[in-house]
Parts: sequence; structure tokens; C-alpha cells
Amino acid sequence: FCQQTFCACPKKNTGYTMGMFTACEIANIRKALGMSLTEFAYKIGVSAHTVMSWEADRRHPKFDHMAKINELSATVVKSNGRKKVLA
Repeated sequence: FCQQTFCACPKKNTGYTMGMFTACEIANIRKALGMSLTEFAYKIGVSAHTVMSWEADRRHPKFDHMAKINELSATVVKSNGRKKVLA
């Protein structure tokens, strides 16, 4: 498992950044937002299986999906070393 705050990825971060976010960062963003795979996938416009594949570092988001993840991540901030969601 990778060593990031919320991550439960099945393997350590490989360092491949998928353009903007690592597999674990995608998982961390989703979890910090309090969204299930299905909810997060709906917001991005993909299936839950696709998000699961991104988080497992088996597939990588296309540019338009990465842009939507970036929009969602804008609501996640660090506060006292912990991630939280802006109200």
C-alpha cells in the first residue's frame, strides 16, 4: 500500500503521474470528497470500474477526465497536515 494519507491503493505509487495526479492521489481526492466510486465516476462521466482501474494504476485518465478531476480536487485543501473538503 502506498504511504499517502487516505490511500488504499493495492500497490505503492509507481511515480507515474498520469499527467497531473498519481493513482493514489485520485483515490485520495475521491475519499476526501466523501464520494463512493460510483458518485465520483458520475461526476467525471465514466464508470465506477474505470475509476477503480485508475486508482489501481491499471489505466490512466484521458485529458478531459483529468480536467474534471482537477475541478473536483480544487475543493480539497490541506489544513494542519490533513486533507479536508471545503463546505
